[in-house]
Amino acid sequence: MKRTVLALLILALLCCAPAALANRWGLKGELLDLVSDTDQWNDYTTLCDQSGDMAVMKSRYHHVLMIAGKDGLETYTKAVYQPDDDVDVGRPELVAGDGGFTLRYHDGLWFHFLRQEDGYRLHCAWRGQISVQESGSEYLYRVTDEYGSSAVLRGPIMLEDFNISLFPRTVNEARHLALMRGWLDGETALSYPLEQPASGKGTALVYSAPFGDSAWRAAKGKAAVSLAGGLTKLFPFRNADGDEYWCIRYDVSQRTQRMGFIERAALDGKQAEPWDETDNLLALPLIVIQETYLTDDPEVSQYPQFALPVGTLLNCMGLYDDDYAYVSAEVRDGHVTDGGQIVWGCVPLRDVQPLHFQTQPETDVMAQLDGTWWFYAGGLAMGDVLKLHADGTYESWMGAWEGELIDGELSSRGRWQVIACDPSYNLYWNAPAYEILFIPDGEYLCTTRVEGLTLDGENSFSLTNWEGGGGYERVK
Repeated sequence: MKRTVLALLILALLCCAPAALANRWGLKGELLDLVSDTDQWNDYTTLCDQSGDMAVMKSRYHHVLMIAGKDGLETYTKAVYQPDDDVDVGRPELVAGDGGFTLRYHDGLWFHFLRQEDGYRLHCAWRGQISVQESGSEYLYRVTDEYGSSAVLRGPIMLEDFNISLFPRTVNEARHLALMRGWLDGETALSYPLEQPASGKGTALVYSAPFGDSAWRAAKGKAAVSLAGGLTKLFPFRNADGDEYWCIRYDVSQRTQRMGFIERAALDGKQAEPWDETDNLLALPLIVIQETYLTDDPEVSQYPQFALPVGTLLNCMGLYDDDYAYVSAEVRDGHVTDGGQIVWGCVPLRDVQPLHFQTQPETDVMAQLDGTWWFYAGGLAMGDVLKLHADGTYESWMGAWEGELIDGELSSRGRWQVIACDPSYNLYWNAPAYEILFIPDGEYLCTTRVEGLTLDGENSFSLTNWEGGGGYERVK
């Protein structure tokens, strides 16, 4: 009889286990089914009540936004604050509906996303001093503060790219981000990574840079990766000695990833076909303008491998997403210093600026460009008509021809300046001697532009970016 009772108790406990687990998670419906389909989330519970098909989940060291998507469970770490973030924002709240959802920490900190066929897109937000509103057909965002100051950020900002900890906090920060994105907007190796799954046999040593033992290695110098599967190719690289590497990304744990380099032969074998030379990385000197960090995991944990004090010099090789610069430096004993091991990693854009931006403007060139210009050739234009004033202000019009404002519409106004440009930065295809910066005042829906500038005599000049250009002639 006792054995029968014991068996019935065990059977009852087994039958109740899923319900008990559901109560521990605090989930229901399809989201519960997806989360319980693996033991990966066993030590997680809800940080906020489930709303619709989404919830914010927590473990001791990790928070993650989970959504039951049409192709399975979607997880977003950068979209929510993490336990070790130095912010006091309280617990999140989710409000989901047919048109999208709102993520709210408190009345002064919320983000509203609209549902799209390809995911969720940020529509509007409020963060402390600023409001953010999507505007226009190009998915631009106007950032405004209580004093009426404003800036414009390019979009769209999709949920998979949204980074709550690096989202601008002030209008000035938004302006700086717009400037940095304008400077680094180009086809570098990191702008369009391959994102190609790869596998091989055995394990491979992981270096932070493609230079073998001269490069720093994470995990106290022991970083390595299994080649059995689960890693992603980002881009190939051949160094000056002819050694070939793959830049890869792989999971270290469920809350941590790592970017690094492994020798090409580990994945492609000894008889791989030769690569073209790697020549599309930038070489732009940056300076740290506020205390920041370098991470080798910009996608998940954003863990700071190295602290970077104000004044630290870095070499920028490209833009990583819209929030990070991909940089190189040298480190020794946990600090950035000359003569150490080489490290490549990601630094927040908001905390750096080009070193040559601190130089004096080219006032002689600006005086030469004082006047009204019309766009006559090419595919890159600031406007059909462009007025440059010696005091550093400008206006541009669209819908005007040969300098005549026929049905023209004022499209932008703000400040401009010219600075010298070193061709070794590799920012432009034609190695111009100067750069011209157009920084709008925020009144119009246009973003900051940084273009290469070539003077073609007294009455014409051309603007170029990483792939094309256009010409202007003086209106006589």
